[in-house]
Amino acid sequence: MIQFILAAVLLAQITTHTPHLIFEKNKGQASPDVHYLLRTAAYQLNFMRGELDFHIAQHALKIRFNGRLNHVIPQGHARVDNLIRYIDVDKPVDKDQIPKFASIHYDSLYAGIDLTCYGRRGRLECDFVVLPGADPRQIQAVFEGADEVQIGDNGDIVLQVADQTLRIRKPDAYQLDKGQRRSVEIEYELGDHNELSFRIGAYNQSVPLIIDPR
Repeated sequence: MIQFILAAVLLAQITTHTPHLIFEKNKGQASPDVHYLLRTAAYQLNFMRGELDFHIAQHALKIRFNGRLNHVIPQGHARVDNLIRYIDVDKPVDKDQIPKFASIHYDSLYAGIDLTCYGRRGRLECDFVVLPGADPRQIQAVFEGADEVQIGDNGDIVLQVADQTLRIRKPDAYQLDKGQRRSVEIEYELGDHNELSFRIGAYNQSVPLIIDPR
């Protein structure tokens, strides 16, 4: 899985000001190709077909999924009761109320592989669920907008975007087999063109595989 963590100062802002991440449906507050968005004190994240588009200060980082993916429209899950109201500065009237959700789900982003993004303790986490028979080697992602991408000594992906440092934590993978959690060996691989994929050890292909943050 992928867990996005902004470096020191930005992480403190997220944790302090955004304990629960809320995902908005786009009803005109973003460009039409954005289906949902996440706003925090440190960044904005747009959920689009086949990509995640971060805006950090004046900088942009795009995580574009590659390979034989299905360009599915993401969907909001777990509706939050209260709604966001946007006030037009020029006119004292409310714009459309914006539905909010606790998570965003890409159903069958790849054949037999789902992706769900949600908040945990103020951090954004995105989990892949590989269904029985599906090939996790389908998962590929390219970073666009990063000045430098490398795998750190601890197995994290480290990205430099202008003066900001972002980390994608070393993944954890497991299966639930007869109620028992069984760990699966996993690590990142980085291709010649900053293409991220997973190297995964042996596992039971008749049971779902979860690629999950530590």
